[in-house]
Amino acid sequence: MKKFPYTAWRLLPGGRPVEVEVLGQTGYHDWVKIRRGDSDLAIHLGNLYPGKSEAIEHGLVAVSRDLTKLRKRQVALEKRQAVLRAEQADNE
Repeated sequence: MKKFPYTAWRLLPGGRPVEVEVLGQTGYHDWVKIRRGDSDLAIHLGNLYPGKSEAIEHGLVAVSRDLTKLRKRQVALEKRQAVLRAEQADNE
């Protein structure tokens, strides 16, 4: 366990990595209090990275995983659309 305070990196919801100051533990297991600018937040340790490059790498892996899920969803929607169009053609 590192001594507080220390700096780490996290990804913002839009994907940009930012450096934050880790201030200390919260009352919850594996959650810490961080500061970025004037804001203090609680964040899970799993969302903190020791360096900017690690944060970026994790973000790229997460985006790749999300794109795979999106492609599978798109295929399912296209199949559903084809079934409905076939039913529509039979109904006319």
